[in-house]
Amino acid sequence: MPIIENSEFENKVVVITGAGNGLGRSHALGLAARGAKVVVNDLGADAGGLGQSSDAANAVVEEIKALGGETVPMWPICLRLKAWLLKR
Repeated sequence: MPIIENSEFENKVVVITGAGNGLGRSHALGLAARGAKVVVNDLGADAGGLGQSSDAANAVVEEIKALGGETVPMWPICLRLKAWLLKR
């Protein structure tokens, strides 16, 4: 998937939550293909909201980079946010 030049998303930064799988992943890849700089946000939890892993987020980051896009994972920040939310 080549990067589309002169897109309305070119050089814009987008943060995609749940970008490790499913629709979030599709949106992350699609926006990256349109030139957006993508922040991949995913806790790596299972369907029940349990667990955590950076594997899915890192895989999407590597896929976007392989396509020539600019991206960064946001996984460590997700863990701090989750811990803060669970304290409340």
